[in-house]
Amino acid sequence: MPRIDRVVPRHKRVGGLVKRDDDLIDVETDKAVLETPSPADGIVVQIIATDGATVAVDQILASIDTDASLVR
Repeated sequence: MPRIDRVVPRHKRVGGLVKRDDDLIDVETDKAVLETPSPADGIVVQIIATDGATVAVDQILASIDTDASLVR
């Protein structure tokens, strides 16, 4: 059974610019709070895992548009 964790208040909002490795969302386990870095430069277009939501280990947490014309 996959481990399930809880999303704590996020650092980025929809429409915000992110750079690769920026802290995007923190996930709290029963033992620690883990930073989830952005996998790429881009603009946050959707936050799928809301604050306080319970998420599975392999769940998508956010969507980032990496279109080069949008990221400057």
